[in-house]
Amino acid sequence: MYAYDENDFLIASGGTAGYCAICKKYESPYSLEYIQAWLNNPITERIIRISGSDFEGGFVARGTFLLSTLPFIELDFNDPIQKNLHDMVSESTREIYRFNRLLLERPSKTVERSLLQRKSQYIQKVEHLISKAYRMDFSGGT
Repeated sequence: MYAYDENDFLIASGGTAGYCAICKKYESPYSLEYIQAWLNNPITERIIRISGSDFEGGFVARGTFLLSTLPFIELDFNDPIQKNLHDMVSESTREIYRFNRLLLERPSKTVERSLLQRKSQYIQKVEHLISKAYRMDFSGGT
């Protein structure tokens, strides 16, 4: 539901617009990959489905108003474990993007299955790490 733009497209959005753009705030320690992972997490999606505006066909708007109300667990970047969680999410999300680019090249079915399996593993890893942040479980073993 949340595309990562590497081509500097500009879109208009508003309070209950179907889509909206986000950008990295100046001096924010959070990568856009981390923010995207947070937005794509099943816990966030559940909150959006409860709070968002319903439209025809089961679509729930993800406009700027709704995004501004979402709970966000802030990480302590001075804590190596929390910083590591952020960095692992960001790096894993970049790997997912890499798999997507490779899949666009239409590889053989065998390679495609392998890429999809590895991509799925990274998605599960990211979901697990973001869920740990939601639970504020910053114990070792991320």
